[in-house]
Amino acid sequence: FYFNRIIRIVPVSLLSLLFVSLFLNRSLYLPSENSFQWYNLLALLSHLTFIHSFIPIPDFFFGFNAVTWSISAELFFYLLFPYIFTQRLRRIVSIFLLWSFLIVVASSVLAFSPLPAFSVNHLNMPVREGIVYINPLFRIPEFFLGIISAKLFLQYQPYLLSLFFSRRLYKSVFFITLLDFIALFLLLLGFFPFAPGFAVTLKTTLNQLLSALFFSSGIFLIL
Repeated sequence: FYFNRIIRIVPVSLLSLLFVSLFLNRSLYLPSENSFQWYNLLALLSHLTFIHSFIPIPDFFFGFNAVTWSISAELFFYLLFPYIFTQRLRRIVSIFLLWSFLIVVASSVLAFSPLPAFSVNHLNMPVREGIVYINPLFRIPEFFLGIISAKLFLQYQPYLLSLFFSRRLYKSVFFITLLDFIALFLLLLGFFPFAPGFAVTLKTTLNQLLSALFFSSGIFLIL
């Protein structure tokens, strides 16, 4: 599993890093060309080792090829996957709920921290978005939710198919339609502003959780 994931993602990521370093104008990507040499080397090392999503500094997680922060997070999830997927569904759900609660609390606390928000003036210092949006530890519930959805689908697919093609077709159609509306409600709730002045860090975390619920339920229904 590890070999298949690494061979699919790592080579093209390193190739993009090489392309950026060799051919892209130095002023077009982070870290700034005015940064210290050792600082740029540290940023480069974090990309070569795919740990840059854990460093909440824009020069690091958005350095060189900015979109690879998500690949860094994915590789961390791949590292966890074989151990999590083999756990019982009830335990995975419990961990999902606990971890979701913890990051909601942490996001609420961060709202009162002196950490600045992401901007061009804060590229070389920790920012809030680098924690609540980029850091894989704050995106773990979405990863767990994908595993939960897969296990539910694999476990109940035969029953759902038999129900759908049985004489109780109208009941299954009603059930699926109800789930569609629930999924749509979760999507709309994810864009809800909650309240004026609502903490951006907490809103970001809630939006991520709600959108993950929408997409997981949507994929489950489509399949």
